[in-house]
Amino acid sequence: ETHFDDVHRLHYDEFMSSYLAVSNGKMSADTIVLAQSNADVAAYNQRIREHFFPEKIELQPRDKIIVVNNYYDPVSGKMIANGEFGMVKQVHGEKEIRHVTIRCKNKNTEQVEEIAIELLFRDVQLVLKDLDGRPYYIDCKIVENLLDSAHADLVSDESKAIYVDFCIRHPRLKPNSVEFKDTLKADPYFNALKIKYGYAITCHKAQGSEWKHVFVKCKTHTNPLSAAYFRWFYTAITRTSVELHLIDPPNIPLGGGLTPIQPSYIPEHLQQTASDLNDELHPTDDVTVTATCDKEQHDQAIALGIPQDNACLMSIFNRVQALIAGSEFRILEIKHQQYQEAYRFVDQHNDVIKIAIHYNSKHNVSSVRTQNMSANSSQLEQRLSALKRPTASMTPEAEDTTITFEQEFLAQFHQRLINLCEPRSVEIMQVQQKEWYQIYTFKKQQDIAVFKIWYSAKQRFSRFQAELKQCSSMPFVQEINQLLTEDLAV
Repeated sequence: ETHFDDVHRLHYDEFMSSYLAVSNGKMSADTIVLAQSNADVAAYNQRIREHFFPEKIELQPRDKIIVVNNYYDPVSGKMIANGEFGMVKQVHGEKEIRHVTIRCKNKNTEQVEEIAIELLFRDVQLVLKDLDGRPYYIDCKIVENLLDSAHADLVSDESKAIYVDFCIRHPRLKPNSVEFKDTLKADPYFNALKIKYGYAITCHKAQGSEWKHVFVKCKTHTNPLSAAYFRWFYTAITRTSVELHLIDPPNIPLGGGLTPIQPSYIPEHLQQTASDLNDELHPTDDVTVTATCDKEQHDQAIALGIPQDNACLMSIFNRVQALIAGSEFRILEIKHQQYQEAYRFVDQHNDVIKIAIHYNSKHNVSSVRTQNMSANSSQLEQRLSALKRPTASMTPEAEDTTITFEQEFLAQFHQRLINLCEPRSVEIMQVQQKEWYQIYTFKKQQDIAVFKIWYSAKQRFSRFQAELKQCSSMPFVQEINQLLTEDLAV
């Protein structure tokens, strides 16, 4: 939530004008830019310097800097800590360039190669502040390789080159001797101060500090819904004491970021694919029947002893008829038993095939088993196994389609789902409201899919899981999966 007077959302092209507005067009110690990566930090430092020092690429007097290593100044006796800010008072002369060749093993070829490294040094005077806020000055040598680098520190080859350079300059000193170690500790090049420009810094460097105006580049390579991003973002936005400026803040819509819980197993009725059945058979398709045919089929069901007010048995009969339509099989007789319909079919050879169809108290078909084994009986059993797939006709419609939610965010989430379902021709048949989760039943033609969707006390939707036993087809489950993960995230 960013709708506060002291929080401002910015587009990228608004950054520089906003930065100059809060700092009155001047370089200010009260303003800072925070980013996650050193590459972003380097880019923002460069952009700000382009304004204050046009066409001046090199370090200038009045440049704002941050110290990135602990440093002891032998003249003043001051210990300068990593993370301290300062300003360049003077730049003494031209930069000093030292060319050093080091030997390194190529990781790809395993061959030792020579690499030329260019080391850049410069003498400067810096002004910093002590613990009491009093300014003091130091004259020192800095290593410029790090100044506008996209890395947090010198790269390995540069650090190695500084050591090799020391050895080249002191060929008579024996390594590891007392003289070697003492000279190394006092060497101004080896111990050169490491600084970077200080207009923009990483959030890591900002910990423990505070500014009046903080600009945060919110986009990172981290998932904005991850715990790591929340920790980073919290640290960044709590660095300000007056105003917060968010550059491209994450816009996570209600329900965005839902993660699926993977099923431990796939029910048998969802493991079959259309290729397992005849090419003519599409058991999950909506079966379109004319009104005349409906009446004929209804009359046939009555003739076979199905009570016209028994919705469960009528549904099973209609689905059986749809599944055998166009095949060699036809219904000869039905015996009605408790939670079982014993069907007798006849094929084109007048062979009788007995199939037992078991269903439960919820009117869901639980098993389809042949009672006489033959090639045709196995084929028919496989064809009728689609009965175990739940369908919309087996799920009772809610008497009142109006759903009242106890909390507003649940109503908003429901409306989002309705809007996303419509383009897919998906209906929401039912919503069961539980503590900390909702159970949604989705319908598309004769397919249904039932999903549990969890939320937290902070009104954040977190995860979901398909109730596969109550779903009719994997393609429809996958479609709802996509709706909950991709569509909701936009």
